[in-house]
Amino acid sequence: MLKAPLLVHGLVAAFLFINVISYHGILNQLLQGIGLWDEPHRLQNDRNAIGVLILQTWKNMPFALLLLTGAVQSISDDVLDAARDLGAGSFDRFRKVIAPLTVSAMQAALIIIFIGALADFSFQVIAGPTNRQSLSQLMVFFKDGGRWNDAAVVGVSLMIIAIAGSALLAAVSRIVMRGRIA
Repeated sequence: MLKAPLLVHGLVAAFLFINVISYHGILNQLLQGIGLWDEPHRLQNDRNAIGVLILQTWKNMPFALLLLTGAVQSISDDVLDAARDLGAGSFDRFRKVIAPLTVSAMQAALIIIFIGALADFSFQVIAGPTNRQSLSQLMVFFKDGGRWNDAAVVGVSLMIIAIAGSALLAAVSRIVMRGRIA
């Protein structure tokens, strides 16, 4: 079940999500049926992009879990047994052994998911707010208007933001893990 979102294309997931949260969708009908709401509410294309966050989490969580599961499974039982023999409780084993040994997998998951979410087009167009545009939407807008140079500037900006954001995520995760280990 955890790997199911990996098999569903992002565009299909966005349209499925819209069918669930639309004005006459399953969620509105359920909440009216149980008496929580008297009439349907507009949940689609919300101003705060909650739908995009839900979709990104649903779509990317299995990928992160696969990377982290592999890293946790690669930790030898001997290491955990040694920590237990030295008096480390469950939380201390997690904090001082498991977390530091899996920080590189966590960094990889954060960076890859950040880059994919930054340049995502389908979730933003289908379920995102109508009052804001993502950089990928802006790039397509420029391209469709024949403003190829402007579209190229936005594309290069996306790459620079992805590189800078990836470096920042890697640095912050290292700093956080060093603070926890001490």
